[in-house]
Amino acid sequence: MLVFVCGPHSAGKTTLIGRLKDKGVVSVAGDEIGKRLFYERCLNTGALGPEFELEVVERELARDAGLASTSGIKVIETWHPGNLAYAAVRNPSMIPELLDRCTASPLFNRACGIYLRIPHETIAVRTKTFSSDRQWAKSFYGQIDLQIPLMLDRLGLADRTLVVDASRSLDVVYDEVESWLRTFQADPNCARPHASYGLDGFPCKSE
Repeated sequence: MLVFVCGPHSAGKTTLIGRLKDKGVVSVAGDEIGKRLFYERCLNTGALGPEFELEVVERELARDAGLASTSGIKVIETWHPGNLAYAAVRNPSMIPELLDRCTASPLFNRACGIYLRIPHETIAVRTKTFSSDRQWAKSFYGQIDLQIPLMLDRLGLADRTLVVDASRSLDVVYDEVESWLRTFQADPNCARPHASYGLDGFPCKSE
């Protein structure tokens, strides 16, 4: 089983995944490939070309192939939906090609997701990486966030994604996610994803 955790910058993806791994809820925790390259190469994340989008997708697919034969719950930060959301903002003409590549993943049919939602103003408040230009971070990553539901839909993953209000405390978010993952692991048929925060960005009641 593969679980991807997507959401905008400063939604708490890395922190949530780290806690899930530390608590033994998941067996494998994979980082966000694009973010790793951003730090390694000191990139301008808002001005990357088509070759970067392709590199990220190919690296993601290579990791998928390596994980396909492993057991347990594997959790990956951002994964294909998040990578596509970046591409949709930076290089939208790449989307058809990237969609074809992503859906060839050996893990695609076994994947479900967690989408962490926060108000875009929270991006500006929380960011440390872009503390020198918080309004730019709010604008750019807000655009990314608006693309995530579209990419989930185009990948056919929207109905396999738990949508969570990540503006709440980490403890509350963690408890909700852990409960859902443990229930899903015990009986996948009884743990259909539900939204605690609407795909349209507005809070809604859990079903």
